[in-house]
Amino acid sequence: MRSLFIATAVLNILLPTLCAYALSPEEAYEAISHRRTEFQAEQSTLDRDEALNLEQLFQLVDRAVVQRVQTLQWFTSGGVAGKTVSSYNAQTEQIISEFDFLVRPRELAPVRQLILSAIEDQKQFFYDSHRRLQTGGTFAFRGTRDPLVASSSRKLREALARLQKRYPNESAHNRRAFQDHLGALDFVQAK
Repeated sequence: MRSLFIATAVLNILLPTLCAYALSPEEAYEAISHRRTEFQAEQSTLDRDEALNLEQLFQLVDRAVVQRVQTLQWFTSGGVAGKTVSSYNAQTEQIISEFDFLVRPRELAPVRQLILSAIEDQKQFFYDSHRRLQTGGTFAFRGTRDPLVASSSRKLREALARLQKRYPNESAHNRRAFQDHLGALDFVQAK
């Protein structure tokens, strides 16, 4: 009985810390069993400014991946692990606002907009899922049968196709980074 009391006390102390712990991008990718190839601006065939812009874009994508993974963990654990929807919303709003600070070539505007729109779809998916829970429903991830998940996935695949078309001569490593970053943000590809 005493050991149960001690275990409960320790859990009550540690659980808030564990729930508040933010995953690193590496941990988030590992949590979804997804390969992570970092974009290497210094190895890029692009001019320096454009390469640095892409590197910053993928850093923001990584942060969005972390938020998506942590919030999905919150749903699938029944609120025991991960981050809440309100935390997700606050963090993704910050990430979205930082996209505006990227110095970007005009040609990347459609890619940027597709990524932002995909993140907005994911925000709406989490909002709708949270509302279902609040009204006594359950969380069930239905993959592409959910219109918001399907829409987000379609936009991320289109963003990837545009990046690959725009940068056909980029190094194999960095082209793999395009795929890994956007694939990890995609609910459907990130498995």
